[in-house]
Amino acid sequence: VTKDNKTLLIIPKIIFLLCSITNSFKILILFMNNPPFFKYSDDSYINLSYEKTVARHEVLINLEEIVKISSSLLKSGGNLAMVHRTDRLLDVLSSFKKYNIEPKRLIFVYNKLSKGSILFFIEGQKNGNGGLKIEKPFIVYNEDNSYTEEYSYITKEVLK
Repeated sequence: VTKDNKTLLIIPKIIFLLCSITNSFKILILFMNNPPFFKYSDDSYINLSYEKTVARHEVLINLEEIVKISSSLLKSGGNLAMVHRTDRLLDVLSSFKKYNIEPKRLIFVYNKLSKGSILFFIEGQKNGNGGLKIEKPFIVYNEDNSYTEEYSYITKEVLK
């Protein structure tokens, strides 16, 4: 979301808080993940660090495998949540549908509202009924490059 790696490390905690604030947790299983964002091929531009490469690229596991495994681990009615790049939205939706995860919530994440979304948060329910709710965007920076009130609140809660 931002240029500093510290912020990237707290994204899973932010997902937890977003779910908690909106009462998404139920007594059912919730599977959250931050999958590798980029498809991998022989001509992919990759990092020299193996750890960074497997964290960012689908080298060891791909999106469809993550959704398939998640679906097999979830009870009916359980939730799957993830953050992914906006350019992979159709891939995510397709995998969700293929493995009986009904998309329920979608939040686009913007560095600034004046720029396009680069990430999204999605939550789906295994064997859920239809009905996708697109929530208000989550914006990290104000136009003056200061953090938004919402981002500041969530990061303060996460770093407690």
